Amino acid sequence: MLAESQIADNDIHRLYMACLTQRNRNPFTMRIIILIAWLYVVLLLAAGSGNLARAINVFLFLGVIPVGLMLWVSLRKVHQRQRALREAREQAAEADQAE
Repeated sequence: MLAESQIADNDIHRLYMACLTQRNRNPFTMRIIILIAWLYVVLLLAAGSGNLARAINVFLFLGVIPVGLMLWVSLRKVHQRQRALREAREQAAEADQAE
């Protein structure tokens, strides 16, 4: 008989593998989770800095600016992909109408 910790570890491993093998998973969602975790870490780092001006600088330069850049790059890629799909659909519709 398995101990409770072994069962829990087995369940976590099974859940992890299910997440990895999902085919329709959005990669942008994982980036958002990582960015939220990063902001949390930077917020804790800023809270422990001791000085309000230093805390604001730490949160701004280690948190807000890098996360903003990462979101901008990620969203730009998503928009480019969506635009390419829309143009491909329009070209296919024009080809169907021409026939």
